[in-house]
Amino acid sequence: MRLEQREKELAAIGASIGANCRPCIEHHVPAGREAGLSEAELADAVAAALEVGLAPAQVEAALKMAEYVQQRASEMTAEKATHVLEERGGASVDTATKELK
Repeated sequence: MRLEQREKELAAIGASIGANCRPCIEHHVPAGREAGLSEAELADAVAAALEVGLAPAQVEAALKMAEYVQQRASEMTAEKATHVLEERGGASVDTATKELK
């Protein structure tokens, strides 16, 4: 199952709030906007995360999942970049980056 960027940001917002990580929250709320989440969706995500009152074990599980998602996304991006470079016969990283977008 592949998550869309907006779904990843919703999960990241919840994990950030659960972990009480202000820099994470400050990053993921704008990233959620960039991913297409409406202000109402962002407000609902924040309110839901705050209301849930997660137990420490649940917060830890959410953080582990967020780390996994982040790592896997990084690996997928690297794999795609490598593939594009190989197809281009060693084209520059700038060229490959443009093709990924």
